[in-house]
Amino acid sequence: MSKRVHVVAAVIRGHHKQVLIAKRPTHVHMGGLWEFPGGKVEQFEAPLDALKRELKEEVGLTVVSAQPLIQITHDYPDKQVYLDVWEVHEFVGVARGMEGQQVKWVWQVDLLDYEFPAANQAIVTATLLSSTCLITGDTDCSGVYLAAIEAALSRGYRLFILRPSCPNLDFLGLVSALKSMALFSAAQWQWHIDWCPAASTDFERAITEHKNFGVHFSARKMEGGFECFDGALLSASCHNRSELALAQQRGIDFLLLSPVSATKRYRPDELLGWAGFSALVESINIPVFALGGLTLDDIVNARLAGGQGVACIRDWWQ
Repeated sequence: MSKRVHVVAAVIRGHHKQVLIAKRPTHVHMGGLWEFPGGKVEQFEAPLDALKRELKEEVGLTVVSAQPLIQITHDYPDKQVYLDVWEVHEFVGVARGMEGQQVKWVWQVDLLDYEFPAANQAIVTATLLSSTCLITGDTDCSGVYLAAIEAALSRGYRLFILRPSCPNLDFLGLVSALKSMALFSAAQWQWHIDWCPAASTDFERAITEHKNFGVHFSARKMEGGFECFDGALLSASCHNRSELALAQQRGIDFLLLSPVSATKRYRPDELLGWAGFSALVESINIPVFALGGLTLDDIVNARLAGGQGVACIRDWWQ
């Protein structure tokens, strides 16, 4: 096998959730497809330095600040690549194709309408996901359950995993309540698979009818059939390398990996720590949220360890 090519790429975020993409020239590898701007890392060059150089040369932008987003290894029939992807929020300049290539700003939600190389699919998913994933906690009061979600929406949170953790709230009742919220369409709602046995037909129909509905699987339920959720965003909870590998094999779109830090549920010897989390994240090509004993202040640590961000219950539910 030839040496893996180290490539940097940038998810450049402009105004109003627009992202810059470029079209590959027809005469190059994967020509005619869209991509995130970037290029090859030169020998002895730091990835961030390579990113700044490539964006200046390729699209005329000067990077002011950037942070890691996701790392991907991918084997094409004729090339093996390591994609080192960064997120750029601050830059100077007006984007243009410095090498004659077509560039355009697109709405984030429209990225799925463009054809990217296979290695870029996980980048698209990571781009669409936020850095925080909120998991609903336990309560006996449906009003408390709904109020917590609505308050989080008003604070700007946009990714939720909905557990059936309120006995006084059924599936259809929760769907109706969510749809009445002003910011319903701006959020991604991942329904825990445990909602399904109670209302299977209604559950499957709702998932397919709502573009911002997805399904979240526990590790033990990842081996089940996903055909009825075709096209929906799929997520799963994992705890070790074998579960991560199964998730990637089954086509799961993003993951929660735990336990990173101390919780009441796990023994000290079961904790991953940031080093263990990072080592496991490196083994797959899927956005991964850190979970377990963490707070919303741990997003920076999660990003430095190769994660998408953090998932939590207690820090927001309280």
